[in-house]
Amino acid sequence: MLRGAKRSDPQALFRLAARCAPVVVTALPVPPGTGVRAFEPCAFPLDRAAAALCAILPQTRLPPQNLSVGVYDPDGALCGGTQKLLPLASDVRIVTRQPERFDGDALLARRRFGASLTVGTDETLLARCHAVVCSAPDPAFRGVPVILSCVPAQDAFFLLPVRLPENLARLCPAGVPADLFAAALAERCGVRTQRLYACRGTGFGAEQLDVCETASAWRMRINNNFA
Repeated sequence: MLRGAKRSDPQALFRLAARCAPVVVTALPVPPGTGVRAFEPCAFPLDRAAAALCAILPQTRLPPQNLSVGVYDPDGALCGGTQKLLPLASDVRIVTRQPERFDGDALLARRRFGASLTVGTDETLLARCHAVVCSAPDPAFRGVPVILSCVPAQDAFFLLPVRLPENLARLCPAGVPADLFAAALAERCGVRTQRLYACRGTGFGAEQLDVCETASAWRMRINNNFA
């Protein structure tokens, strides 16, 4: 962690940071020519959303054999980790710009679970799913009953901010959002504690719903879709 006086020159601070690492965790804009870039999360937000889906969807008590779930993962962030979705539904679909990255996932699904994992590049593949996890919704699947987004979006459920464990919260620099710090811990430092992925509910519009309330809302939406 790099600290400086309140009136420190940002250019000088980031140049100093460049001596330690090429990437910095900061909520401030990084001036050009400093030799560092700001950390941007890649896999963590979508992985956390998938973990939330795994925590909430079973609580709807809807039969998995009647469900179809999808993931909108353009950059292939979840490759190698989609097996956790297979118990949720009989039909699991992935839309990505890099379908070849999921060849191993599809093979594992067939061999270990006897399940089919459909991977494609067309967003409309997700239009008939009952639940979709995404970084942000796409118009191609706006009509899906349950959309779980990493960021707030219209007509979508979204992840609540990470609640850092006390020992990690003490390390989070002032001004750095907990979600950004948690992503850096997971992606750059290899921190694997499940408490970073713990689901305490979702947001929808201006509401905050706990896990039970979210499951109830999802059950109603999906049942209405079956009707």
